Amino acid sequence: VVPGFVNANPRGIYSIAGFINDYGAWMADNPAGEIDWWPLNNSSCLRSALLAHDKWLANGLSAGDQLLLAVAAEGHKVFLEPAARLAHFNIERALPWFDERWVAGVLIARHRSAQWRLGKRLIYMLASPLIGFVLFSRFLRGVGRRRKPLGISAWTLPIILAGCVLQGFGEMLGYSRAGGGQRSDRRMTRYEIHKLRYVS
Repeated sequence: VVPGFVNANPRGIYSIAGFINDYGAWMADNPAGEIDWWPLNNSSCLRSALLAHDKWLANGLSAGDQLLLAVAAEGHKVFLEPAARLAHFNIERALPWFDERWVAGVLIARHRSAQWRLGKRLIYMLASPLIGFVLFSRFLRGVGRRRKPLGISAWTLPIILAGCVLQGFGEMLGYSRAGGGQRSDRRMTRYEIHKLRYVS
């Protein structure tokens, strides 16, 4: 079950852009019902379903998506329940905001491709410039299920698109294994655990 998300600090364009990009598909004023993609680390899941895939557990609850895909492949259903609410803080400053997008791309790609052969990683590296537009289209599909307009400024969508493109190039670096690793993990942990440092 996925709760309905609300922006805990809806001040400034980067907080709003980050919140809508990351959680727009699961906002508290979205309709309840079954969904096909969800933020696993902010959801309530069956313990047995998670433990059945313990090799993906650590990465799946952070930057990787292997656990989410494995749970979905077994036919488990996921529901959005907006009556259960979660207030999420978001980065408000430009440089940390864009850095978080970059680091997320690096870590997602490194975790996703951990057991891939070189040929598959090369294919994804070459396709990485398109990933940003795939992410943006996923965002548009997610917010397209809303019953209410977003009510955002004209600059919000271009910033979200820029963040998606930057994440795509971060994934290129992650697939190449040329960068990332522990340094990126530390940066992402800082943004996630100490997010209030980046709230003005």
